[in-house]
Amino acid sequence: MKKIYILLVLIIVSIYSYDSLLSVEMKFVENKGQWNEEIKFVTERNGLITSVTNSGIYFDFFQKENNRIKGDVLKLNLINSKSFHFSPIDELNEKYNYFLGNDHSKWVSDVNTYKKLIAENVYEGIDFVYYIDNNNPRYDFIIEPHASTDQIELQFEGITNIKLNNEIIELITPSVVVENSNLFAYQMIDGNQKQVECKFVLNNNKISFKVGEYDTSKELIIDPIIYSSYFGSSGDDKPNRVRYIDENNILLVGSTTSIDFRTTSGSYDVEYGDRTDAFVTKIKVVNAEYIPEFTTYLGSLEYDEAIDVEFTNEYILVTGVTESPDFPILSPIMSKHSGGKDIFVTSLSLDGSKLLKSTYFGGNGDDVVVEVSKDRNNYFLFAAHTTSNNIQTIAGPPNSNRKDGIDILMFTMLPSREAISMACYIGGFLDDVPTDIYIDPNNEDIYMTGWTTSSKGSANDFPIYPIKKFGYGGPYDETSNGGKDAFEIILTKNAQSFIISGFLGGDGDDIGRGIYKDPNENIYILGETYNNTKGVNFPVSTGNSVIQGNSDLFITVYNKLEENFGTKTQTRNYSKLIASQGNEVMADMKKHPTLNAFSVVLASDGRFPEINLSELKAKYNIIYTEIDMTIGEVNNAKIFGGNNDEYPVSFDFDKYNSYLIAGYTNSTDFFVSSNAYQTKLSKDNDIVLIRNATGSLNLLSPKNNQSLCVGTEVQISWAGENVVAEDGYDISYSFDANHETFTTLASSIKAESFVWKVPTELSGKKNVRIRVTHNSGIFAQNLIDYEVNEKATLTNFQLVSPDTICIGENITLKAAANGVNVEYTWFKDNKEIGKTTTNEFTINNATVNNSGKYKVSIKNDCPPAEESKTTLSVYVSPNTKAGTITDKVTKNKGETLELTTSSEGVELMYIWQKDGKNLPSQNKKTLTLSNLSLNDAGKYRCMIQGKCGIDSTNESDVVIENIIGSVSISITEIASIYESSTNIYSIEFMSISDYTYEIYDNIGNILEQSIENSNTKIDLNKYSNGVYWIVINKGNKIYREKLIKYN
Repeated sequence: MKKIYILLVLIIVSIYSYDSLLSVEMKFVENKGQWNEEIKFVTERNGLITSVTNSGIYFDFFQKENNRIKGDVLKLNLINSKSFHFSPIDELNEKYNYFLGNDHSKWVSDVNTYKKLIAENVYEGIDFVYYIDNNNPRYDFIIEPHASTDQIELQFEGITNIKLNNEIIELITPSVVVENSNLFAYQMIDGNQKQVECKFVLNNNKISFKVGEYDTSKELIIDPIIYSSYFGSSGDDKPNRVRYIDENNILLVGSTTSIDFRTTSGSYDVEYGDRTDAFVTKIKVVNAEYIPEFTTYLGSLEYDEAIDVEFTNEYILVTGVTESPDFPILSPIMSKHSGGKDIFVTSLSLDGSKLLKSTYFGGNGDDVVVEVSKDRNNYFLFAAHTTSNNIQTIAGPPNSNRKDGIDILMFTMLPSREAISMACYIGGFLDDVPTDIYIDPNNEDIYMTGWTTSSKGSANDFPIYPIKKFGYGGPYDETSNGGKDAFEIILTKNAQSFIISGFLGGDGDDIGRGIYKDPNENIYILGETYNNTKGVNFPVSTGNSVIQGNSDLFITVYNKLEENFGTKTQTRNYSKLIASQGNEVMADMKKHPTLNAFSVVLASDGRFPEINLSELKAKYNIIYTEIDMTIGEVNNAKIFGGNNDEYPVSFDFDKYNSYLIAGYTNSTDFFVSSNAYQTKLSKDNDIVLIRNATGSLNLLSPKNNQSLCVGTEVQISWAGENVVAEDGYDISYSFDANHETFTTLASSIKAESFVWKVPTELSGKKNVRIRVTHNSGIFAQNLIDYEVNEKATLTNFQLVSPDTICIGENITLKAAANGVNVEYTWFKDNKEIGKTTTNEFTINNATVNNSGKYKVSIKNDCPPAEESKTTLSVYVSPNTKAGTITDKVTKNKGETLELTTSSEGVELMYIWQKDGKNLPSQNKKTLTLSNLSLNDAGKYRCMIQGKCGIDSTNESDVVIENIIGSVSISITEIASIYESSTNIYSIEFMSISDYTYEIYDNIGNILEQSIENSNTKIDLNKYSNGVYWIVINKGNKIYREKLIKYN
């Protein structure tokens, strides 16, 4: 059955890569020669490796089953691309170093990591950006203004079929289906993301995009994301030792497996042979974030595992096991691999970028280091076990020759790492394995425990020391009881001689895990004992001697050695079991820095003392416990676990007595803190780091849900309990969605308050987090994100509606402002009329009372309020009214008629009518008709059309009377008139000024009309015989005279 995998387009589905600290965060690692030269960058995650080349991107979807690995490699090609050369951007802090193989020319260091790659101008005006977003690989096409999206064509190699169904592209291979879906394209317009319609097009197995209408003058982004649901990661990671350099710097060593990076498309199913490399990771604690500062790989083509690590002020020393014949070697003590498993000792620069020295150490069998410890002079003591019989012994205690089976191997390396100053075998004829060593800080005596199946016998069997004299002397237990017995061995400085050596156990399996000597010279041995006894139980002096489950922890305390008859005698203080109802496996033990107790980490699947039943899970859990040294009782215990197995491997204390546990888990619900580097399980076994704190911090201000204002000073205050303020606090803030990045505000603050001026970059952010971190790693932060506002600033105030409207229409005001959570207060004639949280205010169905001057005031959580500097005037007009005109008007012919309306309204247009017909030239409020004739008589009215309607005046009845026979003034009042020749009359004025004369026939028809300003003559010869009238208009008077023409 095929599995379905998804190649999402834009929509981000969070698939968290819960790998170890080596690869938890997806990143692009540059190729500086550690891989095939065709590969430029690599990124790995849960079941997916992408290899970036200049010919395309390879996606290797894979899974491991039993001893095989199978998968499908798909290659993404850009058809007809101009170029596909990637350049890195957004460099990350983490560095990688690869010391793989013994060819020094192939060692690479300071390998950079990046979050983003860009290939510019893959098509004309189109860039291709490949990057990591929310721990997912994702790519964008950036289309520059006026570039064509029609150029883009994608093709996937390595598939057997391709389909387009319901806007989903299905890439089909023999074993998987990879879906391309949820395509998304957008433009940024005025700072806002505007979606653009975009669809897949499938033609001849090639994928292109059909883009809808968009603003071609602005950049367009077509934005997909890649997601794969293969379980597991490209490698399995196992921690072996964790050590504090100081409270803010941590070393972690172990092993990791990797597979080849494939650059050939198609399916594969091959035998899976892990190449296991040793790793060293340095973790830096910054603002309570645990950030890998570097990861250095050590190894070659075979099995390589880092077991332990030490450090000085000059270098980091790593030791482990290698099966590689070409392990990286430099200035070695032993330059050749001796066969089987050899011990390696490698020293690195403090930044991990330089391999300073590296050597093999071992013989013709298997040599496995267990622990390294340094004395006060930086001599390094190694505890190991071996099956080799040709290791040269140097110094060491008497009778420290190779026996048989597995023997203890101890050796000391000089601080220069250039020579071995001591090497010896310890053991019997069967198997002897050390688990812990302790160097007395006062006299540098060596204390060691472990387990042995060798027995007391001849002088060549497991060494028992001292030998009894006169019934006195010797270890407390000098007899092997069968199975695995724990042992104690105490040696003088540099292992020159035995002080004590003996057994501890019953006839079942008993394993010593930790050993310690207190200032009173009491010796403590802790370990576990198993319920496979044949009748001889573990020797206890108090409490229950019967194991409750499959195994229980034990603690045995021996008194200070006594001198009797020239020999040392060991006596027992007490020995007891720490009973539980399950199985316990002890991982590590240390004397608590301040308490009279041992701190122990162990794995347990049952009820352990001081653990509530409600805390128990179904599988093995990690337990941290403190065991009272005086009485061997558990003082307290804390459980860490989920729904599956967890195992601790190591822990360490910092100067604040906070412990850090390293282990591994395959639980999906393992608890993670808010500052976790990684939050989800990715494969069967993932590394977990657990750091305990002995004090606490409480953030007092700002309060949760408080709004912060840009540019204002905020008091950050906190209270610490059981912390030393003098050691300093760091203040930082974050505003990204997942709070992955914190920006430091201040460091080493010794007070418990800090004044912060909120920066402009946080304006409008709704997910701001403030973190206060003590130098011990304890931190406090707001539980609910802060929202940051900028003081509201008015940028525009306008009328959306016209400034003049009609009754019943709406008034709409609109403001524009910078800032968030803005409240708007609206005013008319300086009186508040309403508040809104939107930037518009509407008055519906306005009346004349809504006429006035408007303004707005804005404010948000950041005072003061700001008022508009201008006002906007609005006039609400009444409906159009035409008014009235005179009902009846009588005028004489030749006079002037004026009719005026009493109209009301705005934007008025006037149309005068006579007898229902428009008078085209009469479009004013007053109708004016001069020199009336009889034809001007009729019914007049005015039609008025305004912004707010149409209305009509009443009708006015206009009467025009004929001027013949009417009373008038004789022309002789102003002039003399006489016939100067036949039918020609002269008019001579007494005073010359402008006048108008008109000649009418006897029925009122006008024959002549002229404007004059001098004396004139009237010639009637051109007319027929009859009666004629001369009318002179001068000033405001009319003068008439009757004339008769005859021949």
